[in-house]
Amino acid sequence: MKFSLLAVSAFFLATMVAAAPSTVCTGKHVATKGETCASMAKHYKISVKNLQQWNSGLGSNVKKCSKITTGKSYCVKRGPKKVTTKKTTTKKSTTKKTTTKKTTTKKTTTKKSTTTKASPATSTNGLHLAPHTDPNCKKYYVVVDGDGCDTAAKKNGITEAQLYKWNTGLHHAGDHLCDNLDTGRAYCVKV
Repeated sequence: MKFSLLAVSAFFLATMVAAAPSTVCTGKHVATKGETCASMAKHYKISVKNLQQWNSGLGSNVKKCSKITTGKSYCVKRGPKKVTTKKTTTKKSTTKKTTTKKTTTKKTTTKKSTTTKASPATSTNGLHLAPHTDPNCKKYYVVVDGDGCDTAAKKNGITEAQLYKWNTGLHHAGDHLCDNLDTGRAYCVKV
């Protein structure tokens, strides 16, 4: 019996809390010397009880509202919680892309690239290296949009096997063949 009464009470309390609209303080007032709960409530046309509910430290007894502290900010108006939306504008740029038809099927993912020109490099300064490149690498190639392992190897005069050997982080077996070649990353193309 006690459990049932407790469960019913908890249910009604939860529904009352859930039904209460979400409000926030939408108006503040900085107290001046000599102000009281009653004078502030009267000025803003709210009840002393609301003033006490909206501001901690003022007590809960309407007849014995705690003293207002000079210089302290008090909530004197509540309203619904506002949901703000941010409108963003983005510039679109177009790039010319040439594609060739291949007879093999491979799973690819498209990634936005800011790199527009392939750049073989002999130094790692400023390059975004791919993980697990050969530590003895002498030359790097930055992958551009549209490159696959086959084209990256051909552009650098090496075989795909060499590309995989010097870049052990590249997927090179099974269904995921070369699916993690990332545009903008530098891969080793000479040891």
